[in-house]
Amino acid sequence: MENGELKIIFPIFNSQLSILNSQFIPVYGNIFSNWKKRITQYIETHVQLLKLSIIGRISNILGGFIFVLISMFLLCLVLIFAGFGIAEAFSAWFDSRTAGYFAASGVFVVFIIVVMLLRKPILTGLAGVFIRMLTTDDDEDDNDLPAAPEK
Repeated sequence: MENGELKIIFPIFNSQLSILNSQFIPVYGNIFSNWKKRITQYIETHVQLLKLSIIGRISNILGGFIFVLISMFLLCLVLIFAGFGIAEAFSAWFDSRTAGYFAASGVFVVFIIVVMLLRKPILTGLAGVFIRMLTTDDDEDDNDLPAAPEK
């Protein structure tokens, strides 16, 4: 005993506490500093998981966006060459190159009008795709769980 202190060992806290003036004073470390360290590790781990989740979602969205851009570029190329083909077919059918190209332009105008009339279902479908991309479940392990027994 130092300075008239009575030392008591508490196995729960794994440290010695001294009794001085009816107060408990930690002798070998502080239990709260240990808890603080564990809580900060827990919070840091969850912040890292949140960052990784955000990075994963952003990479999926950007990957989808790049895929859409490449697909649109290829679709434009296909439409251009299909337009030339349709124009040449109409030219042979009408026996006039000018009439063939105007007829092909008419086909594209009809196509644009159909797309404009169907814009709400198209936008709704695209919105559904983007919502599914943004709200995908990150826990793939949940799908591996066995089904609940039927009663």
